[in-house]
Amino acid sequence: MGNIEIEMQPTSPVALVVSNGDWKYTVKPGIYLTPTSTSTPQTRYRVDITVQALVNPLKLPVAPHGLVGQGFDGYATNGMRDSYIPEGNGEFTTAAQGEGAIEGTVDDYVVASPDPFATAFLYERFYSTVAQQRDVSKLTARRWVGQNLSTLFAIANDQPV
Repeated sequence: MGNIEIEMQPTSPVALVVSNGDWKYTVKPGIYLTPTSTSTPQTRYRVDITVQALVNPLKLPVAPHGLVGQGFDGYATNGMRDSYIPEGNGEFTTAAQGEGAIEGTVDDYVVASPDPFATAFLYERFYSTVAQQRDVSKLTARRWVGQNLSTLFAIANDQPV
């Protein structure tokens, strides 16, 4: 399996850390609150995943790919975004799917196989030994070339920088 390291960190909350020398993935449980008709919000649960490049991903033989991997190619892009301002009932509806900032559409990233270990989708590179980074000339979102790639590829998650 290569140089894979797996560690369960006894932090609060607990964290599963998996690394292969090029990438580090941290998985933690998370919670969020949703409004209810009473004064007590309902606790909901989620999984928080952080992906960190340990080396310059643009120097790897297979460039980062997929919805998350495109965030590591040295181009900061702003695709379509949702508004998280709640409506009168305290709810909001999301619809944005990264349009303009990703290659193709979100449907191009759907793994159609019922096999839970399947990896085949339009832009997949799981079994590639060499693959170029995405063609940013096809993106319709505004983009900026990173001057300091170390800060652009250091970490990708849902937290603002």
